[in-house]
Amino acid sequence: MRSRLAAALVAVSAAACGTNPAAPTRPVAAATLGAHVVSDGGFQLASCEANGATRSCAFSVLVKNEGPGCAARVSGAVTTYPDLSATALGTALWRYDGVLQAGQSVRVAGEQATVPAAGPFGYAQQGITWADVACQ
Repeated sequence: MRSRLAAALVAVSAAACGTNPAAPTRPVAAATLGAHVVSDGGFQLASCEANGATRSCAFSVLVKNEGPGCAARVSGAVTTYPDLSATALGTALWRYDGVLQAGQSVRVAGEQATVPAAGPFGYAQQGITWADVACQ
């Protein structure tokens, strides 16, 4: 009797194990790869208007996405100096409204930048920000 009961338990146990469905899985959202946007060193002035010792100039910057992901709402600022050791003349903003693909460089127009009326000047890129987005 005992051997029949043991055999029945083994059979029930084996049947139950063989018929257990795998645990249900939930879909996992695809990870968004991160972008990495940098200034590519291409600050350029366009038309300028004299303002005494300074000029107010339209400008553009060259930015590049060096990351594997894509970036949207890319923006930043450029601060200008009469030379790199002096007090800042001003800070001007720029913004790119498109999606910057991985490896893509774009020239972006900015607001008016203040530069000296004559002579050399320096500039520094400030706080480039962006939102990582799915590439399309």
